[in-house]
Amino acid sequence: MGVLAKDKNQLIYIYSEDSRLGTKALSYIRSLDKSLQIININKSPLPDTVWIEIADLMDVKVEELFKSDMSAVTPANKKEDYKVSDWLKMIEKEPSLLLWPIAIVGTKAIQIKKSIDVYSLYEATGGNFDKSPEAIKNGNHGGSPNTDELNEGTIK
Repeated sequence: MGVLAKDKNQLIYIYSEDSRLGTKALSYIRSLDKSLQIININKSPLPDTVWIEIADLMDVKVEELFKSDMSAVTPANKKEDYKVSDWLKMIEKEPSLLLWPIAIVGTKAIQIKKSIDVYSLYEATGGNFDKSPEAIKNGNHGGSPNTDELNEGTIK
């Protein structure tokens, strides 16, 4: 049993306010019609067990969640010189080390590298498509006949 409450109907968004991408993607996150739990690690640091659980969900090492350029923190050491416990201490003291914001839905977690990456957590079902006539007309349906051609009764 994990520490994170993983509900498929709730999105957990973890970011640092020091990250431009983190704050930009936050506007996309807030536009979703989902229950949200937003965690700014600058104001609410995560317990060590949560970081470990997140890395397990993404099937990555804990250090892969954090920036590889450590010169700002400790110029003499390389990323591989640190143990998991070192990384967890550093992220608590320096939240800007979070490489990418993280989004979690159910048991699926991703690092947000572009603002729109969050949409990849959701499957496209017929219920979440814009079915308005304008959206259908402007959609790129690749290989589908043009709606004007259908209206004329013939397909060219």
